[in-house]
Amino acid sequence: GHTWAPGVRASGGQFVMYYSVRDTALKIQCVSVATSATPEGPFSDGSSGPLVCQTANGGSIDPNPYLDPVSGNLYLLWKSDDNSIGRNTNIWGQRLAAGGLSFYPGTSPALLLTESASWQYPAVEGPTVILKASTYYLFYGANNYDTASSGIGYATSSSLLGRYYTN
Repeated sequence: GHTWAPGVRASGGQFVMYYSVRDTALKIQCVSVATSATPEGPFSDGSSGPLVCQTANGGSIDPNPYLDPVSGNLYLLWKSDDNSIGRNTNIWGQRLAAGGLSFYPGTSPALLLTESASWQYPAVEGPTVILKASTYYLFYGANNYDTASSGIGYATSSSLLGRYYTN
């Protein structure tokens, strides 16, 4: 009941799945990583802990891998679970190391977007990005996903890990 939102990408001769899962020790949602020889699985998580778990932000969920066509590097986008602790939510990104099982050494998460408009409350989530004509478009779900008030928003940036601005 606490595992959802998988994102799968071929990397390093295998398929890598990033997914939201509850860290039983911390009692919050975190992002972990599992691998499989085939896209349909089964996937096995051999990690000793979460890939990312922003404890000060209530946890981390909704991972989405993205292969940047400009740099050829693999990145991970995700949402910090700030709304679980009564705060505005944020979308983050960070470069992954070769093979996609860890973050690239020396990098840290980049804040891409913060929930800022009233129609987005209580969350921005489920990030995905595309590149078109040297502009990165970040699409995200917002509001309560299970109500008629939910919607899809987008924001743009000239840099993949830059700040995104809503139009």
